[in-house]
Amino acid sequence: MSKKNKIAAALILFLATITTFFRWYIFEIELKYNLLLSVISITVLSFTWFFFRKLYGYLDKKMPYDKGIFKRLFLQIIITLIFSNIVSRIVYQIGINFINFQDLINEQFTNLAQVAGISSEILLVILLNVAHFSYYSLEKWRENALRASNLEKEKSDVQFDNLKNQLNPHFLFKHLIKSNRVFVFYL
Repeated sequence: MSKKNKIAAALILFLATITTFFRWYIFEIELKYNLLLSVISITVLSFTWFFFRKLYGYLDKKMPYDKGIFKRLFLQIIITLIFSNIVSRIVYQIGINFINFQDLINEQFTNLAQVAGISSEILLVILLNVAHFSYYSLEKWRENALRASNLEKEKSDVQFDNLKNQLNPHFLFKHLIKSNRVFVFYL
Protein backbone atom coordinates (compact mmCIF):
# COMPACT_ATOMS: atom_id res chain seq x y z
CA MET A 1 0.00 0.00 0.00
CA SER A 2 1.43 3.37 -1.00
CA LYS A 3 2.04 6.18 1.45
CA LYS A 4 -0.80 8.19 -0.08
CA ASN A 5 -3.25 5.29 0.37
CA LYS A 6 -2.12 4.75 3.97
CA ILE A 7 -2.75 8.41 4.75
CA ALA A 8 -6.18 8.23 3.10
CA ALA A 9 -7.08 5.06 5.04
CA ALA A 10 -5.99 6.64 8.33
CA LEU A 11 -7.99 9.79 7.53
CA ILE A 12 -11.09 7.75 6.63
CA LEU A 13 -10.87 5.78 9.88
CA PHE A 14 -10.32 8.99 11.85
CA LEU A 15 -13.36 10.66 10.26
CA ALA A 16 -15.50 7.58 10.82
CA THR A 17 -14.45 7.45 14.48
CA ILE A 18 -15.18 11.13 15.03
CA THR A 19 -18.60 10.93 13.37
CA THR A 20 -19.44 7.78 15.34
CA PHE A 21 -18.59 9.58 18.56
CA PHE A 22 -20.67 12.65 17.62
CA ARG A 23 -23.65 10.52 16.62
CA TRP A 24 -23.46 8.77 19.99
CA TYR A 25 -22.75 11.88 22.09
CA ILE A 26 -24.95 14.49 20.39
CA PHE A 27 -27.79 12.51 18.85
CA GLU A 28 -27.72 9.59 21.30
CA ILE A 29 -28.12 7.02 18.53
CA GLU A 30 -28.21 3.39 19.65
CA LEU A 31 -24.97 1.45 19.34
CA LYS A 32 -26.20 -1.00 16.66
CA TYR A 33 -27.45 1.84 14.43
CA ASN A 34 -24.35 3.89 15.11
CA LEU A 35 -22.05 1.01 14.11
CA LEU A 36 -24.11 0.41 10.97
CA LEU A 37 -23.81 4.10 10.09
CA SER A 38 -20.06 3.88 10.73
CA VAL A 39 -19.75 0.99 8.28
CA ILE A 40 -21.77 2.97 5.74
CA SER A 41 -19.55 6.03 6.35
CA ILE A 42 -16.34 4.03 5.86
CA THR A 43 -17.73 2.45 2.69
CA VAL A 44 -18.87 5.78 1.26
CA LEU A 45 -15.60 7.53 2.14
CA SER A 46 -13.55 4.68 0.63
CA PHE A 47 -15.65 4.69 -2.54
CA THR A 48 -15.36 8.48 -2.71
CA TRP A 49 -11.57 8.30 -2.29
CA PHE A 50 -11.36 5.73 -5.08
CA PHE A 51 -13.59 7.84 -7.36
CA PHE A 52 -11.60 11.04 -6.72
CA ARG A 53 -8.27 9.31 -7.33
CA LYS A 54 -9.51 7.97 -10.67
CA LEU A 55 -11.07 11.31 -11.61
CA TYR A 56 -7.92 13.27 -10.76
CA GLY A 57 -5.74 10.75 -12.59
CA TYR A 58 -7.94 11.00 -15.67
CA LEU A 59 -8.01 14.81 -15.54
CA ASP A 60 -4.24 14.97 -14.96
CA LYS A 61 -3.77 13.13 -18.28
CA LYS A 62 -6.54 14.76 -20.33
CA MET A 63 -6.59 18.29 -18.91
CA PRO A 64 -3.45 19.03 -16.89
CA TYR A 65 -3.29 22.14 -14.74
CA ASP A 66 -0.59 23.49 -17.06
CA LYS A 67 -3.19 23.96 -19.81
CA GLY A 68 -5.57 26.05 -17.70
CA ILE A 69 -5.74 26.05 -13.93
CA PHE A 70 -9.11 27.76 -13.53
CA LYS A 71 -10.84 25.72 -16.22
CA ARG A 72 -9.52 22.50 -14.67
CA LEU A 73 -10.41 23.49 -11.10
CA PHE A 74 -13.89 24.60 -12.15
CA LEU A 75 -14.59 21.31 -13.95
CA GLN A 76 -13.11 19.32 -11.09
CA ILE A 77 -15.21 21.13 -8.48
CA ILE A 78 -18.42 20.74 -10.51
CA ILE A 79 -17.84 16.99 -11.01
CA THR A 80 -16.99 16.41 -7.35
CA LEU A 81 -20.01 18.46 -6.20
CA ILE A 82 -22.33 16.42 -8.40
CA PHE A 83 -20.75 13.17 -7.20
CA SER A 84 -20.92 14.09 -3.51
CA ASN A 85 -24.53 15.26 -3.90
CA ILE A 86 -25.55 11.97 -5.53
CA VAL A 87 -23.73 9.93 -2.87
CA SER A 88 -25.25 11.91 0.00
CA ARG A 89 -28.76 11.46 -1.47
CA ILE A 90 -28.21 7.71 -1.80
CA VAL A 91 -26.92 7.47 1.77
CA TYR A 92 -29.88 9.50 3.01
CA GLN A 93 -32.30 7.15 1.24
CA ILE A 94 -30.53 4.16 2.75
CA GLY A 95 -30.76 5.80 6.13
CA ILE A 96 -34.50 6.44 6.04
CA ASN A 97 -35.41 3.14 4.36
CA PHE A 98 -33.27 0.61 6.22
CA ILE A 99 -32.56 2.14 9.60
CA ASN A 100 -35.43 2.68 11.97
CA PHE A 101 -34.79 6.08 13.45
CA GLN A 102 -37.34 8.10 11.50
CA ASP A 103 -38.22 10.18 14.57
CA LEU A 104 -34.61 11.34 14.90
CA ILE A 105 -34.46 12.18 11.20
CA ASN A 106 -37.72 14.12 11.38
CA GLU A 107 -36.48 15.95 14.47
CA GLN A 108 -32.98 16.75 13.15
CA PHE A 109 -33.65 17.20 9.42
CA THR A 110 -34.68 20.84 9.51
CA ASN A 111 -33.99 23.61 7.03
CA LEU A 112 -30.97 24.67 9.07
CA ALA A 113 -29.63 21.11 9.01
CA GLN A 114 -30.11 20.98 5.24
CA VAL A 115 -28.22 24.26 4.78
CA ALA A 116 -25.46 23.04 7.10
CA GLY A 117 -25.25 19.75 5.18
CA ILE A 118 -25.05 21.44 1.80
CA SER A 119 -22.53 23.99 3.09
CA SER A 120 -20.35 21.26 4.55
CA GLU A 121 -20.48 19.34 1.24
CA ILE A 122 -19.40 22.42 -0.69
CA LEU A 123 -16.65 23.21 1.82
CA LEU A 124 -15.42 19.61 1.78
CA VAL A 125 -15.35 19.54 -2.03
CA ILE A 126 -13.45 22.83 -2.23
CA LEU A 127 -10.97 21.72 0.43
CA LEU A 128 -10.48 18.39 -1.32
CA ASN A 129 -9.79 20.10 -4.63
CA VAL A 130 -7.45 22.66 -3.07
CA ALA A 131 -5.59 19.83 -1.32
CA HIS A 132 -5.24 17.96 -4.61
CA PHE A 133 -4.04 21.08 -6.43
CA SER A 134 -1.54 21.79 -3.64
CA TYR A 135 -0.23 18.23 -3.77
CA TYR A 136 -0.02 18.36 -7.56
CA SER A 137 1.84 21.69 -7.42
CA LEU A 138 4.24 20.41 -4.77
CA GLU A 139 5.03 17.31 -6.87
CA LYS A 140 5.65 19.46 -9.96
CA TRP A 141 7.90 21.75 -7.92
CA ARG A 142 9.88 18.72 -6.67
CA GLU A 143 10.21 17.37 -10.21
CA ASN A 144 11.43 20.74 -11.50
CA ALA A 145 13.89 21.12 -8.60
CA LEU A 146 15.26 17.62 -9.26
CA ARG A 147 15.50 18.33 -12.98
CA ALA A 148 17.34 21.61 -12.31
CA SER A 149 19.70 19.83 -9.93
CA ASN A 150 20.41 17.12 -12.50
CA LEU A 151 21.03 19.72 -15.21
CA GLU A 152 23.40 21.60 -12.93
CA LYS A 153 25.27 18.36 -12.19
CA GLU A 154 25.48 17.52 -15.91
CA LYS A 155 26.77 21.02 -16.64
CA SER A 156 29.46 20.64 -13.99
CA ASP A 157 30.42 17.19 -15.33
CA VAL A 158 30.73 18.53 -18.89
CA GLN A 159 32.85 21.48 -17.71
CA PHE A 160 35.07 19.11 -15.73
CA ASP A 161 35.48 16.78 -18.73
CA ASN A 162 36.38 19.75 -20.93
CA LEU A 163 39.04 20.86 -18.46
CA LYS A 164 40.45 17.32 -18.26
CA ASN A 165 40.57 17.08 -22.05
CA GLN A 166 42.41 20.39 -22.29
CA LEU A 167 45.13 19.03 -20.03
CA ASN A 168 45.41 15.71 -21.88
CA PRO A 169 48.51 15.79 -24.17
CA HIS A 170 46.85 13.67 -26.88
CA PHE A 171 43.95 16.13 -26.97
CA LEU A 172 46.40 19.01 -27.26
CA PHE A 173 48.35 17.31 -30.04
CA LYS A 174 45.18 16.48 -32.03
CA HIS A 175 43.88 19.98 -31.47
CA LEU A 176 47.13 21.52 -32.70
CA ILE A 177 47.15 19.34 -35.81
CA LYS A 178 43.53 20.18 -36.60
CA SER A 179 44.22 23.87 -36.30
CA ASN A 180 47.19 23.54 -38.73
CA ARG A 181 49.60 25.16 -36.38
CA VAL A 182 53.19 24.16 -36.58
CA PHE A 183 55.60 24.90 -33.83
CA VAL A 184 59.26 24.97 -34.42
CA PHE A 185 61.48 24.45 -31.48
CA TYR A 186 64.95 25.90 -31.51
CA LEU A 187 67.72 24.77 -29.31
